[in-house]
Amino acid sequence: MVEIKTVRAIERAVRVLQYIQSYAPASLEEIHKAIDLPRSTTARILLTLQREGMIRRGFVDGLYRNSILMFRHAAGAKLVEGLAEAAAPLMEASCRQTGWPSDLMVRSGLHMEVIETTRSLTPFPVPPARLREQVIFPTTAIGRAYLAFCPEAELELILKDLEKFGVAIKSFYGNRDAFEREMQTIREKGYADRHSSFRGKTSLTGSNYDDGLSAIAVPVMDGCEVAACLNMVWNRRLATPDEMVRDHLENLKNTATEAIDILERQ
Repeated sequence: MVEIKTVRAIERAVRVLQYIQSYAPASLEEIHKAIDLPRSTTARILLTLQREGMIRRGFVDGLYRNSILMFRHAAGAKLVEGLAEAAAPLMEASCRQTGWPSDLMVRSGLHMEVIETTRSLTPFPVPPARLREQVIFPTTAIGRAYLAFCPEAELELILKDLEKFGVAIKSFYGNRDAFEREMQTIREKGYADRHSSFRGKTSLTGSNYDDGLSAIAVPVMDGCEVAACLNMVWNRRLATPDEMVRDHLENLKNTATEAIDILERQ
């Protein structure tokens, strides 16, 4: 009987995939040391898997992650990873066209969390954003876009939970009626900008931090729900929100729409 041998190259690729599935995000150095393969061999395997769509590499940290193909049976992870994968090349194209970067964020409890960003690609001096960095709802462009476009029941739950943690909407908007008027204005315009009190504080900065930026943001809609929000940030000394809306809002909206369309076709 003829003995059938295994394919060594495939065995190595499977080991790489298994490691990424368990420990992603991971660097080339981490992977090749953990599975005891030469660095050059590991790099070739990673490049092959990336080209075949099995894994993806983040713009910000250069770390390797599972692609949407590896998440077909995990709805939550599929949505987050799939959105980041679908939006990444669109965000890159937008940044190269406009010069200004974007952050893609999803809801994480009472915060919005970065899942992809092109800040490392802009030619302009813009403070970096890190994956999993979080911002608050009431005053950020991203958070305000989410609140304005999410279903009413979800909005009410978010507002109640914010109140429990001492983040009252009236602190920023005066009263509920003023907040509702602001949300309606955002819906009518199709985008949100920053509240006048917000200067860029995140989960990784101090309370008095000022990033020197302005932002506009749009929702990434999945039916009647907000799957994520996408912003565009710029140095506030170089352009006004009205100028950025005039020049780049359509591009931003198209990027958001195309990202969810790509995800739904997977």
